[in-house]
Formats: sequence, structure tokens, C-alpha cells
Amino acid sequence: MKPALRRVFWVGLIFSLAFSQSGFSQEDCRRAEEFAANALGHAKRLYNVDSMAEANLYSENLLKAAQDSLKAASRCGCPDAEAYSEETLKYARKALQAQSLDEVRIEAENAMGSSEDALRAAVACGD
Repeated sequence: MKPALRRVFWVGLIFSLAFSQSGFSQEDCRRAEEFAANALGHAKRLYNVDSMAEANLYSENLLKAAQDSLKAASRCGCPDAEAYSEETLKYARKALQAQSLDEVRIEAENAMGSSEDALRAAVACGD
């Protein structure tokens, strides 16, 4: 193979590999939106709980939704949504460790803000 032809081959191969690895799907972005919205819903429910048993349930639901949001945002190629989803995860973990409903509400309020931000970022990435 001639050097010029070999160079064209390798450039084409590298180009196709780069785009196949970074080819984010709209479906992943839609799922990032869906999971971020889900996390927001769980954070709102968590804020309004009446018992620590309910708080544990909604904290676990929030944690799962934030993990799903993070995974989908990563697949979507949306670093802002990833960062906000990681924040939501942090607040969900803190809510799980909280000793009182007041502490739970503080973390739930923080999680509402970060999950709203994750949702906005995922919507922007999907556009």
C-alpha cells in the first residue's frame, strides 16, 4: 500500500472510530431528562415526608433515580447534567444518613435544586 493511501486509510479509520464512540443518541438524552424529572419528583416527595420510614423510602428512590440520571447523562454526553446528577446523589446519600426530619428536608431541598438543574441541562443537551 502506498504511503499516501495508507495515510488516508488510517485517517478514515480514526475518524470513524472517534465518531462511533462519541455518537450520543437522542434516546440517551431523553432518558437523562426522564430520570432527572423522576429524581425531582422523589426529592419533592422526600421534602414532604411525615416519618423517617418514609424518608428512607424516598431517599432510596431518589438515590436510584439520580444514579440512572447520571448514567444516562454520561451516555448522552452531557457533562452539566452529569455534574448536577452527582450533586443529587450526594444529597440523597446525606438524606439516607439524616437523623431527623429537619435534616432530611434540608437535603431534600438541596436535591430539588440539583435535580432541577440536571433536568434543565439534560433538556439543553437533547436539543
